[in-house]
Amino acid sequence: GDHSPSLRELDQLPGVTAVWYRLGLQLGVRADDLDMIRRNYPRDANVCKIMMFAEWQRGDANPTYETLVRALASIGKGKLAESVCSTQGISLSVLGDTDVTKFHQSHEEMESDAVTTAKRRIKYLQNEYEELVIMTQEAVKAKSPTLTQFRTKITLRLPETIRSEMESSLMEKIPFISN
Repeated sequence: GDHSPSLRELDQLPGVTAVWYRLGLQLGVRADDLDMIRRNYPRDANVCKIMMFAEWQRGDANPTYETLVRALASIGKGKLAESVCSTQGISLSVLGDTDVTKFHQSHEEMESDAVTTAKRRIKYLQNEYEELVIMTQEAVKAKSPTLTQFRTKITLRLPETIRSEMESSLMEKIPFISN
């Protein structure tokens, strides 16, 4: 139970992909490094997870399963922590007197995770939108024949829900969108 887990073993842990960032913080990976990983692979949480584990192993003098199960328990992944303990032959006592009720991620935490993800998505869409506005303005200036293409691109790339909210500000910036 005291050996260093391989990246392959870490990759196979179930249910970690969605919480890779929080787990990374608990394992002592610097937030700067985690942010950089997230910027480099914004659409692939699985790659982020593996990079995070690699970073943990590089930065920690002694990355053990014990450290891992404590970190898992501390972010509400107690069931997983317990199962890692049993497969690795680690005594549950390494989890200390962590109250078992704390093991299961609270409703609030799950909600705040969802909110964080939604906020990230919105930020991404806003950037996407601003890019399109700039492209379109340039096309207007250049009297480019691709105007209608831009228009289609804008409407296609903005999801239904966000489209109406953005429509009005689009109309201010690019009058032809309205017709």
